[in-house]
Amino acid sequence: MVVLGVIAVVLTRGNDASAGRPRVADQTSGTPGDHWHTFVGIDVCGEWLANPPAFEKPTGAPSTANNAGIHSHGDGLIHTHPFVSSEAGRNATIGKFFSYGGWGLSGSSIDAWAGPASKPTQKSWSNGDSCPFGRDKGKKIKMVWKVDGKTRQGNPADYHQQNGVILALYFVPKGAATPLPPTACKALQNIGDLSGGSSIDKHSPCVASTTTTTTTASTTTPPSTTTTPSTSSP
Repeated sequence: MVVLGVIAVVLTRGNDASAGRPRVADQTSGTPGDHWHTFVGIDVCGEWLANPPAFEKPTGAPSTANNAGIHSHGDGLIHTHPFVSSEAGRNATIGKFFSYGGWGLSGSSIDAWAGPASKPTQKSWSNGDSCPFGRDKGKKIKMVWKVDGKTRQGNPADYHQQNGVILALYFVPKGAATPLPPTACKALQNIGDLSGGSSIDKHSPCVASTTTTTTTASTTTPPSTTTTPSTSSP
């Protein structure tokens, strides 16, 4: 019976989406909760949207509602420090951030907080739309999304955000450039995640290489050869 009880507890914890990080603070033990920062940028037809606006409470929630543990300060970062289990562990997703902000995100479309500068009134974009401006005007677009510059598959709304990474979503034609968001590294630097290096993966594109290779050319001096003519006596 004891063994079965232990197995049941393990299985329950294994299926608990709130288990793991980011963690809620444990008031009983005094264990602090996590406070993570994830940069989010959106490129539409080559133009980056403005940062998500600041919000502390879920959109549409009454003023008496609890603050959202996944929110924005208007600095380009998703601030994740869960207050409740529904925001912790694998429950901490980009989709929840969008939902709290009053926006929408799927594997093929976005309903954002703003439009690009060249089309500010259009906040919704989907696969198959055409670029209405820029060098790709008239070309059909498709969503591409990357984490730290590496392409991911599936629905970005399900992505479980990590501390110190860059999430970028692109609605661009096939073959178009997908550079890192230009303000991403600065935003992470501003909150100190790069200062000590401990909270940023060493493979982050924001971590500059400090390796310097110095090559010294070797010089070889060929040996001197002296030839003395032979003298023959008659």
